[in-house]
Amino acid sequence: MSRREPGRSGSRRRRSVRSASLALALFLACTACSTADDGGQADDAGQTADLSDSTSVEESPAPYDLAAVTPEEYAAALVASTNAVREDAGLDTLSPSLCAQEQGLVRATDLVDAGGELVHASLDPVTDGCGPVEITGENLSRAAASPQDVVDAWMQSPGHASNILMPAYTSIGIACVPVVDESETEMLCSQIFLGI
Repeated sequence: MSRREPGRSGSRRRRSVRSASLALALFLACTACSTADDGGQADDAGQTADLSDSTSVEESPAPYDLAAVTPEEYAAALVASTNAVREDAGLDTLSPSLCAQEQGLVRATDLVDAGGELVHASLDPVTDGCGPVEITGENLSRAAASPQDVVDAWMQSPGHASNILMPAYTSIGIACVPVVDESETEMLCSQIFLGI
């Protein structure tokens, strides 16, 4: 006679990432191309999709202690996980960009100051500030999950995965800012990609 764990069926259930501590509020990546022909207009500007209702995982991620890491350490772990995914796909790893990191910090701070909702903005300031670049992209996250869980969720989203696996990108900068509310702390991060 086999014994079941309470609350589990005999088969593995897919669970929606809905709870506040596990929800990864991820939005489709904005990709902007800046060339002399297009004047730096965003290809997908304003396109967002909340994945908290559609992204599912086999098992809920273990709670992650955000108090044990600094925002800089969290961002560095996101870079390492992103580069590991690229390397596994046979792509070059992305070089760190201080400019992209600084731009990411501005964007993440602005989002936190505006209430923490993830909303993509024009990438023109990134293109102008980090130029010359031919292509820029951004992934956003707000989560109380590990950096690896965030990258895993991004890889389940076609728009985010496309940014992570785009061969034209050569450098990356990520900045994270803690978001503290009455019940928990989450890390809001802006992942900026640059291609030259």
